[in-house]
Amino acid sequence: MTPLRDRDSSLTSTALLLQGSIPVAFGTSVAVSIVAFIGGFPALAMPAPLFLSLLLAVILAGGIVAGRSLPGGILCAALGGTGAGLITLLILGGLFFEVAGGEAPSTPYFRALGFIALCTSVSAVGGAISRGGGRAVDDVHRFASVAAIATLVLVAIGGLVTSEEAGLAVPDWPTSFEANMFLLPLSRMVGGVFYEHAHRLFGALVGLTTISLAVFLWLADGRRSVRIIGAIVSVQVVIQGIIGGYRVTLAEYGETVGSLALRVFHGINAQFFLTLMVLLVVMTSRSWRELTPRADERAMTDRTIGNLALLAAIAQLLLGALVRHIDRMWVMPHILGAFLVVVGVIGCAVRATALHNDCAPLRRNGVALLIAVLLQLVLGFVSLAITSPVAARAESSGLLETLLVTAHQTLGALILAGIACHLAWILRLLPLAKAVRHRSPHAG
Repeated sequence: MTPLRDRDSSLTSTALLLQGSIPVAFGTSVAVSIVAFIGGFPALAMPAPLFLSLLLAVILAGGIVAGRSLPGGILCAALGGTGAGLITLLILGGLFFEVAGGEAPSTPYFRALGFIALCTSVSAVGGAISRGGGRAVDDVHRFASVAAIATLVLVAIGGLVTSEEAGLAVPDWPTSFEANMFLLPLSRMVGGVFYEHAHRLFGALVGLTTISLAVFLWLADGRRSVRIIGAIVSVQVVIQGIIGGYRVTLAEYGETVGSLALRVFHGINAQFFLTLMVLLVVMTSRSWRELTPRADERAMTDRTIGNLALLAAIAQLLLGALVRHIDRMWVMPHILGAFLVVVGVIGCAVRATALHNDCAPLRRNGVALLIAVLLQLVLGFVSLAITSPVAARAESSGLLETLLVTAHQTLGALILAGIACHLAWILRLLPLAKAVRHRSPHAG
């Protein structure tokens, strides 16, 4: 797939401007939201001047990226900044719309407009600094990457919610304490409420990003497979949000079998969702489009090992969810499952480096997977060592335990996505030799 701006010279400059600025707007908004989450993290207590400086730096960086790679320079950067400001109100709306004593009801709206104007001007300054030449970029791949990063962060925040047992800290849905979810004062985001409400807000951002990406894919990428995956993830993210909310309402008077089942499904579906988002990143990459497949008699073995590794990773995901959400009696099967995943990944990595060293994506993916599973083993055993049954049932665990267990869960999600991508690369670059001979009688 060629970037739309290179493929259709009949597009107006306005259309090109919009096409290029939309991924930048979402990317900047996601980055600002990540900074906002880190800045509000209870254990950090980030000073307000540092927090504001980081926000401005992120917005400026978004403008620089837009100016360097997109036509239109300052105008494109400014447009991206405006979009970022509007989108970021999903996350920071409570900061601007909290009415203090003696304030006029219209004051919060002026604050919000001022924030949008600030994003626009700072991003425009970044566009001016960059002095870009408008070199060609792949807007679809950029947008897919932004959506995947946002999804990864959301999975990590969801892990923090589980680790802190904060899933019911906000007892109602779709409202938050019977108020508009997006306008809940940030002053109320303390303790478990911070984790759960941040999870909801970031989930809304990921939902908007995913649905926008699906529309973007439909307009800018003609491949049926990419469009289908885009449609699937857009439906999946809506279902994920509804399941998460319904789980809260179902558990209003305490955990039930139904709410626990939804809890497990919500956690598993999140990782499948991340896997599809990462697949979109791979399938919209230049390497995926440009590399030429080559017939290989050993491709069937690679496919078999890749499929077995993927099945082992899916089973391991289920076992991990049972440990996290149901009972620690599943720890031993989870440990045994980890070694099956390691064996599968070693098989993928060894074959990729020894037999297909000339296939750069396979080689890089295999090595990255091997490093990831070794690190995952370390994280898993360390997490197990510092976790006791009493601590696992506690309302709030220690910070170190929370971070380690969440890192273990998040890396596990990345490993599942990595194995799926490895299998996708095998299917893309190593077609079965028999199939190739069928298509070409002259193939050796």
